[in-house]
Amino acid sequence: MIYLDIETLSFFSDPEIKALPRSEQLAAMRFGWAVTYRTDLKTWQEWQPDHVVNLCDLLSWCAMPVAGWNIVDFDVPVIEHNVRRVGYQPS
Repeated sequence: MIYLDIETLSFFSDPEIKALPRSEQLAAMRFGWAVTYRTDLKTWQEWQPDHVVNLCDLLSWCAMPVAGWNIVDFDVPVIEHNVRRVGYQPS
């Protein structure tokens, strides 16, 4: 299992994000930092913004379940939107 948590540099209360339609708010969030814990390796890993593509690859290709608080409706969409900003298309 991989446990995931992210932090963003943007917030729903930021005026420029608050003014957007809900469907565009997650796309406007800027990825700040993430941490994962892999139960198979018993290791923690930190992910900085310049490694968001690597984090997306791990989550896309791992054969383990991924767990975290609100990862389906927040964490993973924020990660995917941020990797698209750099021209990467997750599989």
